[in-house]
Amino acid sequence: MNTLGDVTILLSKQRGNDGPKKIKLIVTKLDTERASEILNLYARRWAVEVSFKELKSGLHWGQMQVTKEKERVKRAMLLPVMSYLLSLRLYGKELDPDQGYTIFQLKRRFCDQTWQEQLDRSEAKWRKKLDEYKAAA
Repeated sequence: MNTLGDVTILLSKQRGNDGPKKIKLIVTKLDTERASEILNLYARRWAVEVSFKELKSGLHWGQMQVTKEKERVKRAMLLPVMSYLLSLRLYGKELDPDQGYTIFQLKRRFCDQTWQEQLDRSEAKWRKKLDEYKAAA
């Protein structure tokens, strides 16, 4: 930590009897004296980090192979966001805003619905064939 200069080290745990694995270690260069202010700032920042993680893993940002062409880069960024917004539009009314939701829940809902529709189509197709065979017999 010699290269960081003056830092504040904060050890935080929710309950007094939590074991050592439940302790969060925060090292910061913030100029505040109060631990509650540091925890508040990091809690807000943590929500941003979780959002970035969801965007990267849920929308596959950073995994696409694009060139330095501006239009391709723009499309590579916009298409996943548009798909996320579409899934919110389709399934957002069913979600409870108080509970929150993730990109992964929306993707799971889309996959489940798509599979169910495919199964329904296959069943209808085979039922129609079976009816034709019964009528011919």
